[in-house]
Amino acid sequence: MKHFLLAIAAALIFPAVNAQTPYLLKDIMPGNSGGFAVSSQYLYEAHPFNVVWEKNGIIYFTAVGYNTVPNGGAYTNDVELWQSDGTAAGTTMLKDINPGNDGSYPSDFTVINGTLYFTAYSSSSGVELWKTDGTNAGTIMVKEIIAGSVGGFQTSAQFGYNTMAFSVVWQNGGYFYFIANNFASAPGGNVNDIELWKSDGTDAGTMMVKDIYPGNEASGPSGFIDINGTLYFTAYNATSGRELWKSDGSSSGTTLVKDIIAGSVGGFSTSGQWGYDTHPFGVVWQNGGSFYFTANNYASAPGQYINDVELWKSDGTAGGTVMVKDIYPGYESSFPQDFTDINNVLYFTAYNATSGRELWKTDGSNAGTVIVKEIIGGSVGGFNISGQWGYNSHQFSVVWQNGGSFYFTANNYASAPGQYINDVELWKSDGTSGGTFMVKDIYTGYESSYPTDFKEINGLLFFTAYNANSGRELWKSDGTNGGTQIVKEIISGSVGGFSTSAQFGYNSWPFAVVWQSGNIFYFTANNYASAPGGYINDIELWKSDGTDAGTMMVKDINPGQESSYPQDFIDINGTHYFTAFSAASGREMWKTDGTNAGTVMVKEIMTTNAGGFNMAAQYAYNILPFTVGFNIGSYFYFVANDYATVPTGLGYENNPELWKSDGTDAGTSKVMEIHPLSNFGSYPAHFTNRLGKIFFTATDPVNGRELWVIDYPVSDGPELIADNNWSLYPNPSSDMISIRFSLQAEDIPEQLTITDSNGREIYSEILSDQKSVLIKTLETRSFLPGIYFVKLTSAKNTNTKKFVKQ
Repeated sequence: MKHFLLAIAAALIFPAVNAQTPYLLKDIMPGNSGGFAVSSQYLYEAHPFNVVWEKNGIIYFTAVGYNTVPNGGAYTNDVELWQSDGTAAGTTMLKDINPGNDGSYPSDFTVINGTLYFTAYSSSSGVELWKTDGTNAGTIMVKEIIAGSVGGFQTSAQFGYNTMAFSVVWQNGGYFYFIANNFASAPGGNVNDIELWKSDGTDAGTMMVKDIYPGNEASGPSGFIDINGTLYFTAYNATSGRELWKSDGSSSGTTLVKDIIAGSVGGFSTSGQWGYDTHPFGVVWQNGGSFYFTANNYASAPGQYINDVELWKSDGTAGGTVMVKDIYPGYESSFPQDFTDINNVLYFTAYNATSGRELWKTDGSNAGTVIVKEIIGGSVGGFNISGQWGYNSHQFSVVWQNGGSFYFTANNYASAPGQYINDVELWKSDGTSGGTFMVKDIYTGYESSYPTDFKEINGLLFFTAYNANSGRELWKSDGTNGGTQIVKEIISGSVGGFSTSAQFGYNSWPFAVVWQSGNIFYFTANNYASAPGGYINDIELWKSDGTDAGTMMVKDINPGQESSYPQDFIDINGTHYFTAFSAASGREMWKTDGTNAGTVMVKEIMTTNAGGFNMAAQYAYNILPFTVGFNIGSYFYFVANDYATVPTGLGYENNPELWKSDGTDAGTSKVMEIHPLSNFGSYPAHFTNRLGKIFFTATDPVNGRELWVIDYPVSDGPELIADNNWSLYPNPSSDMISIRFSLQAEDIPEQLTITDSNGREIYSEILSDQKSVLIKTLETRSFLPGIYFVKLTSAKNTNTKKFVKQ
């Protein structure tokens, strides 16, 4: 009986262990390039795997059904929309929208009322709007906006046609609104008719809202904002120029709000060198029944550069659309900027000839729009800094609010241009002139301490600042002069622990909290900096409780006066993981519990002095980022490299594959050698948790880059990155949530997904044309109260953060 029970236990365990082994889902494109590789002129490039929709147990994504061999000439790829239920048989092309070996390149995916909308190209219709219910028959063009081979999402350019993005700017009733092109001239003509359109998803129900610029010219609507159920935006025509418009969704209800500059220029144009530039429309404040924005009251002929950009407000009527105050009287601009609402008062900086650029505030009225304080007496201003030929703007940004005061940096002195002498320090204000003053002159005299990298920790404001005695070091403040003091002089002397040696001087090293445990916070700092030109620095992991004695290096991972450069910090179940470099082991994965003894290498993945998180390039080793794509049980999974050639200026080889770890040496191992050669890796990427499986792409010599899966019940974490890289605010949220994410350019987010606590997808968007900084605001007023997860997926990583909807 005992042996029988053991046999049952072994039978139950074996499938679970095997289920963690990746396998090829389907050879989408037979051959050695694969369904996730696109041909370019001289090589194959990875095509990203992104789930653009999930419905009824099926995921949808784009893949490559055909590509040509790169030979230095023209190339062809057949990128289409595919579907999968997680099985090989159930993984098929949804529809060949552009039949043959050329692709339709579906993009701009948006789910509206349970239907997936996107743009796609065909040789007969060009780039047009399509929709799908998830079936081949239900995948159809919504409307052929421009009849023929160009398409309503293409624009005429000098030598061909450019693709125009499809983006829903408003939903009202049963319609969604977007911009599209109704006419595109032959290339070189550059004539397009871009206007506001609406659709209910049918051909007949898809139409231009209004031809704001009649004929074959574009009004180019932009800056869309829903205010109290009305859509506001700017648009251009020959009669009024670019002005503010509003729409209730109908043609008759789409009207000009006010002709701010009478004539053909418009209040949202500014005079440039050879013509007029667009001035962006954005609501900077809403107060009562009015919304606030900046607009131009006068624009000179091109080449004169005279504009009168001031703060305006509107209640949506012509009579209620007025300049709040002419801060720079006459035909010159105060250029208000850096708007911040503090306790229902709008603060901003503005310029005039009398005071320069200073801090202003408004309650929304002319009389209530006043300068807070003239920080520098005269025509320069506390938000100007001396440059080479003139004065540049210094940004106003609230770095802390404590009690009734808010804190920011400002300039107390600016030399004549060309001298570059400024006195930028930390200031605070309660909104009055008398209550606005410098907290402390950290670099005494007419020199700047340039405080930066502000972080509130346990009720105190921490930041770095510079002076001649200590260099750039860590400071803290309770908001008072006496309570603003250096935390610790990490490098004794005039350099400082947040400076690094460069070729001709010292660069600033950022202060960023990578972990917090109780009243202890962790960060990286420099313990040694050579003379300029030496480039020798000793950057290691440090911790602090905010006191001199409690601020210390956690461990000298690369002993001596060289850096371990710790990075890629991830907290997993209360243990902090990161990668660091040492001369003995190269860049490997480390972990810490916050103590010296508890800071140890997890495993020496590559037993040379390169390390498992280095990649050989032609002349040096590049860092392979450490990120956790998913976890199964007590194991987290990541990509590491266990073979790298020595850079010699010739060819190079690496072996990045999928690894897993439970945080111990013995429990850290390669999951599978997907590419069977030990000196060529499969480069796993695009990890996605769907349908109870982990999907990802990887390369092998037979199938090329294809879709692989791991069959296992998978949790949603840990999918985290260091807090300093991104933020959600406000959190908890009520009506809106703002997302800010920044990372290196090669790891740009490609998809944004929001799920509820049960894993149900609430929102999904493919992010196109993103920079390394993503800033996005989404409405959450329709979300039920509860916990939600924002997931950002890039080619290499999946990053998740939680927020609470009140």
